Amino acid sequence: MRLSRFFVLWAGLQAQQPPSPQTATSPQKSAAAGVPGRASKSAPKEESSVTVACNSTVELLLTDPSGKRTGGDPILQRSYDEIPSAYYESAGIEDAQAGAVESDPPKTLFISNPFPGRYRLSITGTASGTYACRLLSDDAAGAHSEIALSDIPIGENDVQKFAFEFDGKTGSYLRLSGGFTGSSNSASTKPRLLSYATGLTATIHARSVPREFPLLIFYDPRIVASTFAAELNGKTMTPLFHPKPGSWELIRIPLAKRLNRMRLAVSDEPTGAEPNMDQFEISVE
Repeated sequence: MRLSRFFVLWAGLQAQQPPSPQTATSPQKSAAAGVPGRASKSAPKEESSVTVACNSTVELLLTDPSGKRTGGDPILQRSYDEIPSAYYESAGIEDAQAGAVESDPPKTLFISNPFPGRYRLSITGTASGTYACRLLSDDAAGAHSEIALSDIPIGENDVQKFAFEFDGKTGSYLRLSGGFTGSSNSASTKPRLLSYATGLTATIHARSVPREFPLLIFYDPRIVASTFAAELNGKTMTPLFHPKPGSWELIRIPLAKRLNRMRLAVSDEPTGAEPNMDQFEISVE
């Protein structure tokens, strides 16, 4: 049953190419209906669940609200099976004639009746390339929601981090954000409005060819899009971004040689008062 479920999920994953920016918080109908913004109803279920299905160039590691882990860490060469009612598996394709098994097959991570709270998802590249993932959930009443990530670049041993919340109650759905937030220069105690899949703590080393940095950015549902501003090396870069409350997008930041300074700001108030400001540096190797 687990294997057949995974192949159905994976077939849908390969077919879907979501536009950018992508909704990170809103439930969607099933693929048959194709209407965003509403949860589909199916036969009542006794269990809620979350599934993460990704393609071949990555390994997944999930940490639940209590700190228990399930998945794999290719850098430490360790695997974990600590979260109750969860499993992590690969479904490779075997060559009947040669007897060879696919070296880096798709991955799926499934949790039944997930404990309410904040989950942390680490995606580690096992080779340089791009990956795609689908995060699917079913609440206790059988309503389905999903989030798709597509064509996300990653390097070998690069680690990208995400966070999501899901309590399984009727009407609940996944809320996805980046696993990193920037530092603020203000004394405001407001929650962070921007988050990222890659850490922004000091210096980020970007590959020199091409000279660009792929920034996977998540916009909090509370942002006022008109207050968003971006600068790179003192020049306005705002038109490069498409901020939308509760969405994500992949921005390829064009880099100059050596050191690049980036600043992002956004507010949850129409006046732009007390904006969240993230400042970081990008250096080319």
